[in-house]
Amino acid sequence: MLPALDHAGDTIRALQKANILLSYLRFYLLPHDPNYTEWGTRVVLNGTSSDTLPGGSQVILDFVDLRIIVRQPNGAEVTIPLHGHTQRSLFAAILAELRKNELADVLTGNGDLVEQMIAALAVKKPSIAEKHDEITGTEPLHIDLEAARAYNAALYSIFTGIARFKASRVNGKTTPAVVFGEHFDLSTLIFAGAEATEQAAHINIGFAPYSTGIDFPYLYAYAYPMKPSYTPPSLPAPAYWHTKGWTGIVLPYTAIAALSRPEQYVECMCDQFYSALLPLLP
Repeated sequence: MLPALDHAGDTIRALQKANILLSYLRFYLLPHDPNYTEWGTRVVLNGTSSDTLPGGSQVILDFVDLRIIVRQPNGAEVTIPLHGHTQRSLFAAILAELRKNELADVLTGNGDLVEQMIAALAVKKPSIAEKHDEITGTEPLHIDLEAARAYNAALYSIFTGIARFKASRVNGKTTPAVVFGEHFDLSTLIFAGAEATEQAAHINIGFAPYSTGIDFPYLYAYAYPMKPSYTPPSLPAPAYWHTKGWTGIVLPYTAIAALSRPEQYVECMCDQFYSALLPLLP
């Protein structure tokens, strides 16, 4: 069984604020991918990671011990506790470490490191200059250790189930399963043909802690584009069709958490969702 997440919302939102810092670093340092996976962090055993960046550094957000780990190309590590930080001060602490190697050519002045990084980001994506509040929050990050560990267990278990489904069922092109900064959702695209861009026919399977109109964690799946007319296939309970804002399948996390073998259940449900959605692609 997996832990309940009934009272983890504030902690999950604080973890999202920390994770999006890694997302922005990846965006700046990595080349653009047609499916925007440069914005997505990788799931690791104890949280999320920037993965190895072009200069050899790695930044890990550890949900279990509530810390950031900055690993330099030579293997040296620095730990930054999350407690006591705001989003902005945490970003500054990460940048101070990456300035030693990964961002040495970017953070060259003696001024505010966050402002220097925003300026560099804005060169690559000008709208960041107006939307930098996503990475400069000044409210303290309130994170409950038990809730953070519960969310880590949930995320890693569902990630494992999705990965097992992809390994056993999917033969075509896919994107890696990554956690996107903006919505903190785990997401992977499975393409129906040879083209592998988000505009091509695909099925999206993922896990979200919440979203507009859905205030609970859930496994989801949808097809894009969908046929102009179709009869929605029946779904295994308690999964249901969601039709407000977007059309797809929702399975509440509570149904997954209650089972003794959640990874196997997620693998099975992903397989059934995939089978239900494939005929809906044009």
